[in-house]
Amino acid sequence: MGFTCYFSSLDRNDFCAVPPAIMPFSFGSDVLDEGLYAQVSCIVQKGDPPIQISWSLKGDVVSSEPGLTTAQIGPRASILSIDALGYRHSGQYTCTARNSAGVASYSAELKVNGECKAGKGLATGRSFLFFCRGSANSSLLLRGGHKRG
Repeated sequence: MGFTCYFSSLDRNDFCAVPPAIMPFSFGSDVLDEGLYAQVSCIVQKGDPPIQISWSLKGDVVSSEPGLTTAQIGPRASILSIDALGYRHSGQYTCTARNSAGVASYSAELKVNGECKAGKGLATGRSFLFFCRGSANSSLLLRGGHKRG
């Protein structure tokens, strides 16, 4: 276990501090569908208090907004919850814990399926094209045909 010690010859306030360590977390191995609920917990297993915990998505700080909540649960845990997953929620979420001895981060990827909406298709004779939003900021072009019997 690592630690950082602080020594002062003037005031004799010598102390050692343990940096934070985060328990691994994930959103699961599956790609989640739009509209589902998702929640993940960031738990700091060790480290001396006080510990500051924050969330980021693709490098940008995540703060609570309607439908997306971050909440500190006691001195060593934080929960990120999303009421109804949307395409915009896809990406790499990172939990960062800081204290006087150091910084620890852990990341997990959230993959959200987009969906094809009615009316987005283009009919061309016997075939059709649909433009769909996919996960991870990608799009998908579906081609199909209609068989007349």
